[in-house]
Amino acid sequence: MVKRCVSFVLAAFLLFGCASILKLNVTYTLPEEKTGIRGPVMVQVRDLRPSQEIFTEKVKRKTGAFSKDIQLSLAYPGRSSGFMLGIYDVAELFQAAFQERLKAAGMETSGSSEYRLLIELQEFLVDILDVSVVEKKWYTRISYQATLYRGENPVYSKSIRADSEKLRYWKDMGLDELVSDTFSSAINNFELGEALRKLQ
Repeated sequence: MVKRCVSFVLAAFLLFGCASILKLNVTYTLPEEKTGIRGPVMVQVRDLRPSQEIFTEKVKRKTGAFSKDIQLSLAYPGRSSGFMLGIYDVAELFQAAFQERLKAAGMETSGSSEYRLLIELQEFLVDILDVSVVEKKWYTRISYQATLYRGENPVYSKSIRADSEKLRYWKDMGLDELVSDTFSSAINNFELGEALRKLQ
């Protein structure tokens, strides 16, 4: 009987211990755009966030620990689901998303080029807002500076910020959808066509 109890406790510990590590699943939805411009553009990302943590201490207390790796999927306009691209850290996540956006717009992103899109990431935050004693909301905010270079000369630069919130019901329920929407808005709010026309 004692052995059975010990085995049950051990199995429960292993089960819930493994389940406590959550992973953020982000789906990036491409915009409907065609720039009419062709050519190679190199994407570079610098992570300038003061803290490398995405999740606040409140999120960690209420939901448990999250993996630092993020799963990224790609969806085309008008489709609710996408296909998995890979698992990335934050800098790689933004680089992969911008490369996919450039490729979808007809650009090349492999190899070297005199044209460079520099993304300087300033914020990527997930928090829980206390609306009332019982009502809580997920809150996420992303901000970055995007600069397009010809050689060493900047030809276009813009600061981008996107944030959104959503009612929180339980654990991480609804978080993937909220972050996906905010992430897609942040990437797509960069005026790619306007930036590329500066190269002509």
